[in-house]
Amino acid sequence: MQLYHQQNPNIDSISKICASIEHPDPDDSNNKVIFSNLSRFSIELSIHMENQEKFNEILLEKDDRGAIDPAIINEFQENKEVITEKSTIISPSIDPTNIRVYCEIEQTIVGPFTIPIPPYDAIETAGELLRREDSCEELDCISEIYDRDNDMGAAFSLLEDLEKWITVTNNFQILNAAARISDDIKRKLNADRIGDFLASQLAYSDSRVAFDIMSQKELDRIISTCESLQYIPHINKFEIIRKTVRMVHKNGDMNQLWELEQRFGLASNYWREFLWDEQMTALLGRALIEEDLEKVEQIIINWLGPLIEADDINDEIEDAKTLSGEKAIRTCQLLLRKAATLPEQDLYFVSSLYIHKFQNSRDSQNPPLYLDEEMCKARSELSERVGSYGRARTAKYQYHMKRGRRYRAENYHEDACDEFKQALELSLEEGMKIEERRFTAPEWAIFQLFFTRIEWSRRDDNYESAKETANEGRAFLKSLSVVRDEKTRQDCILHLEALQYESEGDQLLSKNQLDAAKRSYGQAIGKYIAIKRNDKKSYLIRRQKLISAQIAEQRGEFADAEIAHRAVAENADSKYFKSFNTSRAEVCAAKKALVDLDWGQARKLIQPHLDSKNIAGVEANHIELLLDVLDSYENNMQLSAPEVFEQLESLPEVEESAEEFPFNYGHEYRPALANILAAQRLQKLGIDSSFLNDLIAISLRDVLAPDQAKHTIEERGVHDIGLSKQWKFKFPIHVVKRFQEIEADEIVARDNFSDRGLALLKLLEQTLEFVADYYGQKIIGPNWADQYSQNSEGRLSFGALRNFLNTETMENCLWINSVCNLFDEPLVGEEDVIAVRNMLGHDRQSWLSEEEYKEIKNRVTDILDRMASELPVIGEIESEHKLGAYIFKPHWEDVQKWCYLRVDTDLEQNTVYYLPPGSLQSESIVQLDAEAVIECSANRVLDNLAVYKDTSGSKEPKMP
Repeated sequence: MQLYHQQNPNIDSISKICASIEHPDPDDSNNKVIFSNLSRFSIELSIHMENQEKFNEILLEKDDRGAIDPAIINEFQENKEVITEKSTIISPSIDPTNIRVYCEIEQTIVGPFTIPIPPYDAIETAGELLRREDSCEELDCISEIYDRDNDMGAAFSLLEDLEKWITVTNNFQILNAAARISDDIKRKLNADRIGDFLASQLAYSDSRVAFDIMSQKELDRIISTCESLQYIPHINKFEIIRKTVRMVHKNGDMNQLWELEQRFGLASNYWREFLWDEQMTALLGRALIEEDLEKVEQIIINWLGPLIEADDINDEIEDAKTLSGEKAIRTCQLLLRKAATLPEQDLYFVSSLYIHKFQNSRDSQNPPLYLDEEMCKARSELSERVGSYGRARTAKYQYHMKRGRRYRAENYHEDACDEFKQALELSLEEGMKIEERRFTAPEWAIFQLFFTRIEWSRRDDNYESAKETANEGRAFLKSLSVVRDEKTRQDCILHLEALQYESEGDQLLSKNQLDAAKRSYGQAIGKYIAIKRNDKKSYLIRRQKLISAQIAEQRGEFADAEIAHRAVAENADSKYFKSFNTSRAEVCAAKKALVDLDWGQARKLIQPHLDSKNIAGVEANHIELLLDVLDSYENNMQLSAPEVFEQLESLPEVEESAEEFPFNYGHEYRPALANILAAQRLQKLGIDSSFLNDLIAISLRDVLAPDQAKHTIEERGVHDIGLSKQWKFKFPIHVVKRFQEIEADEIVARDNFSDRGLALLKLLEQTLEFVADYYGQKIIGPNWADQYSQNSEGRLSFGALRNFLNTETMENCLWINSVCNLFDEPLVGEEDVIAVRNMLGHDRQSWLSEEEYKEIKNRVTDILDRMASELPVIGEIESEHKLGAYIFKPHWEDVQKWCYLRVDTDLEQNTVYYLPPGSLQSESIVQLDAEAVIECSANRVLDNLAVYKDTSGSKEPKMP
């Protein structure tokens, strides 16, 4: 968009801003829109059409946030008209920052026009800065509006919002006013920052400000104006141009470079200071394409020296054709000084020859692609002008190839493919001479096309497509009847095979199939060695080493993992990769210390990484929490489980790290934390400390090194304490015993696991029954089930029990959110827990695979593990003691067997009651309020409990 503006050096009326509008006819530059009377609540704009004597006024209402009023926008619908006094607006876009309109003037519809809406808040704030220079009030307003920690950041955010609307001079006036009332800006507003800002306006003039620097003269005027501004540092014009050229070069846009040449005469005034031969050659080529012969002469004279009068240079041209390297370049540059005095055809031919020799000489130096493709474009057009169509075709082929590579580097894969297709079509044209074939290889164009398609698929993680594309490309290459040379074709085929294996490795890696991925990468390495692609070979060897380290880490072989990471770090080709592997090695050493129960060493190793934002920092923070909980166990302290897990939830996850590596780093420490917290509580119950220490050791190793955990269990004879079994210590006996029966039944299972899957889900249903009975009675009352039951017996279905979890009755339960999520997530296929239960039970689905059964078992144990953090105690009154306490027998699997219960109410002997979660501690006497003890009223709970009830005659405990 070209911007039209009023010169307004004093910005006395900054709200009156003029801007051009987009129009389908690019030559129609006299159409413009003028904004006036801009306020928070409305915009008045006038569309001034070419050859129209009057403006067509439009009033748009805005809401109190500065956006176009939705009520007005809603009127601007497709095929509707909004009539104003002097024009009709038809079908605008609904966008608070732009309006797209057609206008009907004297029965003629013109447009469409895209009208950007001025940023009212930014304009108003800038105006206040200029009007209230002695107050800091408005600067505080900028910081508030633009949400920055400092005044300088807020001021530059303000200027960003004003892009396209104010001039460069306006920018500096606003900065000067802001600096006058802000010490922060005054201190930071140095020559470098001002230079970068001004250079950015010059480099991106087509998209940023209402531009007013179209020549050196205008730049001098801006600098002169800034000299009079108290707080704007001295501006060095030479330094500004240098920074601008650097920005344009980094952006890789020849059009921007050419625009700077036209405005500031880079080749005439600055080339010796900061332009190189590649840029000068490209500028020469563009000047020739534009047929700006005056510019061509300026470039040659200022770059190469004075023109040399000559009558005939044909013999010199023939000699130059045989030369190569720097000698060819120097000879052709001399010829350019002569050809500029001869007819245009001679100049075109010599220029084409020079650019060709220059590119051949500098090709090994990998010049920037945007300059390289510009030279090819110039060669192609100049060759056509002198009738050398074969050379023109060669240059055009190279132009499309280089353009395709640049697009691919910029991740424009579709555009890159189009360029390679055009290059391929040129290389396959009939009638091509043998010497042309040296420079237009169809096999190379095919390879680049398919390489781009493969990279495109891999970028989207579509590895199957990448492998299929590699196969397709190999077949295409093999089918070619005409190639530049056979070796190139075979190398391209090998390269595509390497890419196929590499894509397969990536796919296997994404599935965490590390050994298979390592083998695929090995096959790719062999292909890359054959075509001497040492860069790709080295890259994949490093990746193999990382995989080896990850395999060792997953197996709990942390010493080997540490050694592998340190080896990779020693040979790293970048500071970042070295740092990553060094920190990874230290984290592995910390995990080894954890497994060895050397907690002090583990804490020492993670300390340097706790403040890091990388993967090592994330893992270090998780390990630190684990160590804190372990320390509390060592000190015989009891932490709050909800608080610990809340702290765990607040820690960042590996996925949130800025680092991206294709491995599943990190561990799920929740089960280990749950076990350590359980051990803290079991300490209070007098459980043997050696047993608890074994429990913690196994829990840590089960998380970090499962094979070592298994060995510890076998060695010490500690059974049934695996990671997935710790919930058993918190559940009533009928749930635990039934679970053990189902596990025992797995041994005789064949291929169909439907009965066992149903049994597990019924067990989950039984668990919900006693949980719902306790909380329902506690909150609602004895007849709570009547509100939720759909049958006369008052029994609740599995689905009804699940829905009960969503009620207000359960909202304060610690595990409620996570358990509900586990119930609702897909379990088998797209079906959730309840649907699978119905499918196996009511719908009589007769088949369930082993993998599906494992999914069900894992889900059930995960739910039970989370529920274990807060469960009521189920137990039975054995008898009433003579001292006024009841003997209460908890129906738990393997914890405290008896306690004395004091309660101010009458309890029935041989009756099952619920006690509140956490009410049993190591003390022999438990004192509870009457309302805290609730009789179990669910018949199914009582029936299930009776099946597994322990009737062994244990002796009554002694009073302390």
